[in-house]
Amino acid sequence: MPNYRFYSRRNGYEGGTPLKYFYSRLVKDTCNESEKFVDKSGKEILQNVCLINNESLKEIILDIAKKYSIWYYYQDGTKINDTRIY
Repeated sequence: MPNYRFYSRRNGYEGGTPLKYFYSRLVKDTCNESEKFVDKSGKEILQNVCLINNESLKEIILDIAKKYSIWYYYQDGTKINDTRIY
């Protein structure tokens, strides 16, 4: 069962400089329905949340995406790295 969170920054490339970030409460997705939202902002997710069949999962994602519309959705434990290449 994968778990997800909204993160305050977009993830960059693997091996990039680690950044400080904030994250939302945990989203437990037992059927992994929300995997399609990885690397999408809350705003983008709000436009496509109808793709989620599980009503309780849909409500949790809607609630968080409304609060954090410019945050990004990733699997729990993601280490956020810089997006710039120096």
